[in-house]
Amino acid sequence: MIKRQKVKSKGQTKIVFRLIAFCKLPFAFLFNCPLPFTFCLLFLSSCDTNRVYEENTDIPKYIWNLDFKPAFNVSIADTSLLYNIYVNVRHTKFYPNSNLWMLITTQFPDGKKSEKRVELTLAGKEGKWLGDCLGDICDIKLPIQQNAFFDQPGNYSFQYAQIMRTDNLPFVMSLGLRIEKAGIKVKS
Repeated sequence: MIKRQKVKSKGQTKIVFRLIAFCKLPFAFLFNCPLPFTFCLLFLSSCDTNRVYEENTDIPKYIWNLDFKPAFNVSIADTSLLYNIYVNVRHTKFYPNSNLWMLITTQFPDGKKSEKRVELTLAGKEGKWLGDCLGDICDIKLPIQQNAFFDQPGNYSFQYAQIMRTDNLPFVMSLGLRIEKAGIKVKS
């Protein structure tokens, strides 16, 4: 609460606005001492219990060359869960296409590989960018597989290759991989 008070100082009367203590409010101590308030704010905002893995890699000079193939190494221990797998894309509004074709190569713990061609839609039919845009930069998290399961515990590697019809794909700033828990696998 803000209270208006008259204060006399050196023969002058001043009107001063003072912040009155929050003693009557629950959790008032959080506002009077910044350390617990900051800790609580960080604790509450950083809870992402479903995230198993997330990493992003910057694209050199914001031009994705055919030869640049970012890879993400993930250790999966729990094979009883289902997972949602996403590709994170950060691009500028000057990106020349409404989509992005990628070849995702997955290497399993036993050494076997699997390739999947994926089209990532970055803009709607009207040309409006999907995802969250701030200024000229857009971030989008796109699902590439829902309710996936990993049947082998161990290290998995995901490698991205752009397969657009150009050697140098401009205005792609970074790419990432996110894996979240989706639930428990139902045994049949």
